[in-house]
Amino acid sequence: MGRKPRKRPQHLGRKLCEIRDSFGISQGRMLVKLGFPAKGRNNLSNYETDKREAPSELVLAFAKVVGVNVDVLFDDRRELPKALRIAAAKNSKKIRPGTGK
Repeated sequence: MGRKPRKRPQHLGRKLCEIRDSFGISQGRMLVKLGFPAKGRNNLSNYETDKREAPSELVLAFAKVVGVNVDVLFDDRRELPKALRIAAAKNSKKIRPGTGK
């Protein structure tokens, strides 16, 4: 309740990107999978690059789709499950740069 802004998670964007990459799908498709309009792709890009902080509803949807507690996404001291990170690394290499496909 002070004047300082709250501390933002430093790794939230990377984790969201890793989750999407683990599915090997574009930002628009991921949004649709989560129940959000695909036209918000630019917003998702900003969240993944930490230009903007993702709304809690979106973070909760990401957590539910991969079956992790939302704390894993918000807490910088915690990492995504190893299997998810391996899948993300494998699929991110398959995606053509600049296409998101």
